[in-house]
Amino acid sequence: MAECRRAREQLVMPVFYDVTPNEVRHQAGTYKRSFSQHARKYDPLVVQQWRDALVEIGALKGWELKNIANGHQGELVKLVVVRVLKELKKAYLVVPDSIVGIDDHVESITRLLEVDASDVRIVGIHGVAGVGKTTIAKVVYNQLLDHFDSCSFLKDIRETALQHKGLEYLQSLLISKILSCE
Repeated sequence: MAECRRAREQLVMPVFYDVTPNEVRHQAGTYKRSFSQHARKYDPLVVQQWRDALVEIGALKGWELKNIANGHQGELVKLVVVRVLKELKKAYLVVPDSIVGIDDHVESITRLLEVDASDVRIVGIHGVAGVGKTTIAKVVYNQLLDHFDSCSFLKDIRETALQHKGLEYLQSLLISKILSCE
């Protein structure tokens, strides 16, 4: 878990169930007893890696059962589910697997966007209907999604603007999606 957090920048949301973060971080209580047993069975380097991982994870902000709704497990589960669903909203867009011939376009757009640049970048994709503009945009979006805290993909802009009488609706939709508002 700790290695995935460091190496792949994966999100870790610890749940401290009938244990405090301090006990995890300092390997006290049952952790102390377990580690003394593990030290006899496993390589000392492996045991130290486990200890280091617990120190790292124990230092993260998480949920403590005893501090949530008087230890009510159901409330804890609800909070965790809400948070996980919020993270999953950053879902990838569906793109068909059988796409051919867009790699060069995707690469050139990604290069133009220069994700690591400190300035704002805007790229317009235009062309006749049916040539794959939206598909290219979705592939680029999927590739760059993890670089940002918030994201939004607005599709069918022309139709949406016409249905809702203008770009103001699209602007409010974009802002609410980015800020995770309703």
